[in-house]
Amino acid sequence: MKTKTRRTLQQIIKPDEIAHEAYAVLVQKHVASRRLSKEFLLDRLQERAVYTEFLKLCMEYDYKGDLQSLREGLAVVIKAIGPGKVAKATGLNRVTLYRMLGEDGNPSLNNLTALLRALNLSLWIVDKEFYGLREQVRRRSGRPFKGK
Repeated sequence: MKTKTRRTLQQIIKPDEIAHEAYAVLVQKHVASRRLSKEFLLDRLQERAVYTEFLKLCMEYDYKGDLQSLREGLAVVIKAIGPGKVAKATGLNRVTLYRMLGEDGNPSLNNLTALLRALNLSLWIVDKEFYGLREQVRRRSGRPFKGK
């Protein structure tokens, strides 16, 4: 007898869609949907594909230029993965991680690149034309993101 497996909405959503929703909820502080709870988003941010897209959004939509959105995003990802695990991979202690990503944090380039390497990521440089060409990011609900 064949058994049918029911796939939930959470199982079929693509990583980039989860990343967009996580950005809206966890960084921009929008209300989480019933189907994609804050806990679900944090759980999925442990996956490399999801946190990579999430951090791209944090960097791309950091309009203030002080890396606040990126620092918030990195703090969320570290919380999801586990601060001890990330600290061990970077060679930095947990207190240093929290301080450099906090509200008044100002991470050095060495610490930032160490953190990104631990996440299997790297920095890229793009020109202003890139920002003019990007398409507007939308939440799953169809509502556009707005800068802080």
